[in-house]
Amino acid sequence: MALNKKEFRSVEIDDLTFDFQLLPQFINIGQIKTSKPWGFESHVHNNHEWLLNRKGKVRCWIDGYEFTARRGTFYFIQPGQSHKQISEAGETDHCSVRFHLYNAAKQEIYLFQPPGNPQRQVLQDRNGQLTDYIERIYKEVWKQRQGWKQIAEAIIIEMIWYVRRKLDIFPANIESSNISIHHRNIVNQAKRYLQSNLNHQVGLEELSNYCCTSYYHIGRIFKNITNMTPLQYTHSLRIAKAQHLLVKSDMTIYNIANSVGFQDAAFFTRQFKKTVGVTPKDYRLRCFPEILIQEKSVEQNQ
Repeated sequence: MALNKKEFRSVEIDDLTFDFQLLPQFINIGQIKTSKPWGFESHVHNNHEWLLNRKGKVRCWIDGYEFTARRGTFYFIQPGQSHKQISEAGETDHCSVRFHLYNAAKQEIYLFQPPGNPQRQVLQDRNGQLTDYIERIYKEVWKQRQGWKQIAEAIIIEMIWYVRRKLDIFPANIESSNISIHHRNIVNQAKRYLQSNLNHQVGLEELSNYCCTSYYHIGRIFKNITNMTPLQYTHSLRIAKAQHLLVKSDMTIYNIANSVGFQDAAFFTRQFKKTVGVTPKDYRLRCFPEILIQEKSVEQNQ
């Protein structure tokens, strides 16, 4: 017996739907839960970082835009954005999820075109939906049952679309940028090369040869898209890596300087203070974790 139109419905997926495809690549989760003061000075990631403050107050900066994260404040950091956090007095519970985000062509996706829109990257989780997403991701990662990584990435996709709807930002708006996909691909290629060669100084000529373009062209489009020169971008990566080593290791400052590509420890100290605002020694004294930082990472090829 045939079904009539009221009894049977089907929905087909068109080509435009595939243009909106999101492919997150989970990196790690982190949690700072303590009554002691803590802080992370200005640093830059090459991935997305989404954060939720569940308790207490934390002063935050995204590319110079300052705000206070209170209970239920959610904010997100895009690749290449500088940011820092300093806790205020009292107990805090601060959670983070870090991931890469690509489209079907393996191109990096941003919610806001670089350099971003820090004032709109802060939301108040009034209905608890974002808190629920974070807790579900944490549950999958901590338990690591079969399929946990795929489920965590599926939750990240759901979370991204929730934020897009809240902010009314969709791929159609994003793709209207006058920055061509070709230029963005070149810059992404350059960024990957700089990230993998931090231990030596990469000049514009070497970088342009690797990207098969002129040194003038790579310098211009790199600055246009990232709002930094390749040298500034390299320094930001080195300083960010140094901050991580100062907190996570017992390496000497001299060895840290060498490991991140600075051959002169005195020059490293000057650059670190210029970027972060304090010397490496003072940063370690200030941030060395007497705090609870819980983190689980997944290897890149997992």
